Amino acid sequence: MKENETGKRKRSDKPTNVKLDTKPTSTPSLNTTHELPQIPEPVALDRLRNFILFKSFDIIGNGGYRRFVLKNKNNGEKWATTIYNDSQHVSRYVRTILNLVNRLQFSASCVKLHKLCQRVINDLNPPTTTSHGWCICALTGMRTENTTQLGRSNKGDPCHVHHKFYKFFCMLWFVTRIELCIKYFTLQWLQKHNSEIEQNIQVLCERFEADTEYIQAMSDKFSQATHHVATSVLTHLEHTSRGSMLNTSSV
Repeated sequence: MKENETGKRKRSDKPTNVKLDTKPTSTPSLNTTHELPQIPEPVALDRLRNFILFKSFDIIGNGGYRRFVLKNKNNGEKWATTIYNDSQHVSRYVRTILNLVNRLQFSASCVKLHKLCQRVINDLNPPTTTSHGWCICALTGMRTENTTQLGRSNKGDPCHVHHKFYKFFCMLWFVTRIELCIKYFTLQWLQKHNSEIEQNIQVLCERFEADTEYIQAMSDKFSQATHHVATSVLTHLEHTSRGSMLNTSSV
C-alpha cells in the first residue's frame, strides 16, 4: 500500500505543461467590422512634397531621376535616402487606404459597395457625370436621373450610381491613381513652361520645384481624398446595420 501511495504521489508530483486559462480564446475572423481601426494619420507635408517631386522629376528626366536617386542612396547620400524613403512611405499609405476599402468585402451588407469600389480602382479613367435619363443606381437599387458613371462603356456595360456618391468614388480613384495624376499634371506643366525654358532638365526641375502652388495643390488634394475615403468607409462599416450610407458631404 505504501508503494502504491508513493507511486501515486510521485506521478502527481510530475510537472505538467497544461495551464488552465479562464480567459476567452480569441479566434481570428475575416469579419473585422466590429473592431474598426482608427482613421490613418495624415501624411506629413514634407513627405508628400518629396513624393511629388520624386515622381515629377522622373517624368521630366524621362526615367533618369529615379536611377540617379537610387545610385546616390546606395552610396549613402542622406538626401537621396530621405526622398526615396518618403516616396515609399506615401506608397504604403495608399495601400493602407486600399486595405481599408477591402474590409468592405467581409461584411455581407457591404459586398455590393466593395465590388463598385474595385471597379473604380481597376479603371484607368475617373468616374464621370452623365445624364442619360433615368437609371437604376447600382448601389441603392433606386431609380435616379442624376448619375455618376463608373467605368467606360467600351469595357462592358456601364455602371451608374446616384450623383451624391460622385465625390467618394472620385476621391477613391484619385488616391488609387495618384501617380498617374502626378504624371498628367506634370506633363501639363511641361507643355506650359517648356517653351519658356531652354531644354535643360536641371533647369526644368528647379523651375518645377519653385512652383509651390502646384505642389501645395496636389498635397492638399491627396490629404483631402485619403481622409474622405477613410472616413466614409469607416462610417459605413460602423453604421451599416442602421442603414447609413456613404459620406456624401459636398466638396
